[in-house]
Amino acid sequence: MPVAFRCEVCNYAREVPDDYAGRKIRCPQCAAAVEVSAPALSTPAAVPPADATRPCPFCAEPIKIEARKCRWCGEIVDRQLAIAKQQEKVKEVERRREILLREAPGAKASLVVGIAGLLLGPLTIFGGFALGPLAIVMAVSAKNAIRKEPRLEGQGLSTAGLVLGILTLLATVAVLVTNVRMLTMGDGLD
Repeated sequence: MPVAFRCEVCNYAREVPDDYAGRKIRCPQCAAAVEVSAPALSTPAAVPPADATRPCPFCAEPIKIEARKCRWCGEIVDRQLAIAKQQEKVKEVERRREILLREAPGAKASLVVGIAGLLLGPLTIFGGFALGPLAIVMAVSAKNAIRKEPRLEGQGLSTAGLVLGILTLLATVAVLVTNVRMLTMGDGLD
């Protein structure tokens, strides 16, 4: 026959197997060590008065026995409410993670670096040789991430970044070859 267990600290109540009668166990809500009383013979359960209070397990201020949250410190003292709040927090974190991870990492950056390389590559040869391969590497990395996780977006951005990286390298090589030819032609005219 089950035995009634009631924590004096947080007023948590439930039935436990009669094997626990007379032993001290930890309250699952507040972790206080409480002795399980032996079953009473035909004694009706005592109903606490309406204005009965208990100490808050967090701040020790008096709160009503049926309180779910401490009015003094704001902590949740009801186990079911605390579990529900924690589940809400977990769902919110997962929702925010889904929002943040819509686009493959590096897809947009490869496009930006590819555009910058195409604009700056012909002007500064070393910039073109740096930005072109960087855009290609970022685009390939984004495409690999999309291949591993198909729900990610950014396929078009990474393709554009790859094309612009290749164009940056080609434009930089073309400018370099043109500059070398102009230098060699200029030396031959003298």
